[in-house]
Amino acid sequence: AGSASPQSVAVLPFKTIGAPGNEAFLGLGMADAVITRLGKTGKLPVSPTAAVRRYQEKEIDPLEVGKSLGVTAVLAGNVQQSGDRLRVTVQLLRVGDGRQIWADQFDEKFTDVFAVQDLLAQRLASALTLRLTEAERQRLKQPHTANLDAYQLYLKGRYYWNRRTPEWIGKGIECFNQALKLDPTYAQAYAGLADSYAISASGLPPLERLPKAKAAAERALELDDTLAEAHASLGFIRYKFDWDWAGAERSFKRAMAMNPNYATAFHWYGEMLSLVGRFDEAVSALQQAERLDPLSTAIKHNLGETWFRARQFDRTLQKSNEILELDPAAPQVHYLRWHVAQAQGRYEDAVAE
Repeated sequence: AGSASPQSVAVLPFKTIGAPGNEAFLGLGMADAVITRLGKTGKLPVSPTAAVRRYQEKEIDPLEVGKSLGVTAVLAGNVQQSGDRLRVTVQLLRVGDGRQIWADQFDEKFTDVFAVQDLLAQRLASALTLRLTEAERQRLKQPHTANLDAYQLYLKGRYYWNRRTPEWIGKGIECFNQALKLDPTYAQAYAGLADSYAISASGLPPLERLPKAKAAAERALELDDTLAEAHASLGFIRYKFDWDWAGAERSFKRAMAMNPNYATAFHWYGEMLSLVGRFDEAVSALQQAERLDPLSTAIKHNLGETWFRARQFDRTLQKSNEILELDPAAPQVHYLRWHVAQAQGRYEDAVAE
């Protein structure tokens, strides 16, 4: 693996190739499975699915993406389903010099997709020279449904959820519910439902969606207490809906312990800490979220808001500029600048913003 082992890695959405009908959800699902498995070991910073999903269905240069995400290695791959066969090819590249560190190919029956994911995660961990304990090796074998149709519905649900619009999230909710009809014990599908109802992008009123999100998260954790996503969703609901700060903190800390690479847990925890006035801790949590997902404008916005509440206006404006560089149309920029202008008595500027 060369003289220096990678210090961080991004797993890019796999390209789906082959006949029409091989939908992109399979490529994103394969990447998400590897990201989740590696993240659970806690051995190496892994860019979260939220950070790499923006590159789905785009022609990209893996090395440029790696530089943008601030990682030292990227895993790029292709996935092809042909009949009952599944072929996956991958290569691990060093971002600094473009050198190929490792490559492999897997050709199995599609019914063995879970075995392919387990094997891919194990070989990638080895290529990254991660020394894993037996407990950490077991975490590479992520629990999943034994029902292949339910799994494909779950992948479609996550694919739709990642689009972050009411229409697509609605389709995702349908897929998660269909998966649960096929396998009522599928914890990840309940976590998908919780995530769908928890966020405002679902387009549903809070009084309608948040109780559903809470019920789904609690059911997911009854089935599998190791799901970081479900702990984070429950923490979000406890703080946003129940105003249960202590309960939310327990949930967020559990999520962060279960998966130290899950940026959303750090993000939501930092957002809560900021709102209750624990500014130093909020900045620490949000900066960790930003390290994991450096291109997220939402995380930068919450950091900017925290600096504003702490009356550090220069840092608030600096964050607004960072958001502007990533997304010139982002409304958060004007929201942050309005706050600062108003606080400084620059009322004409505040009105303009």
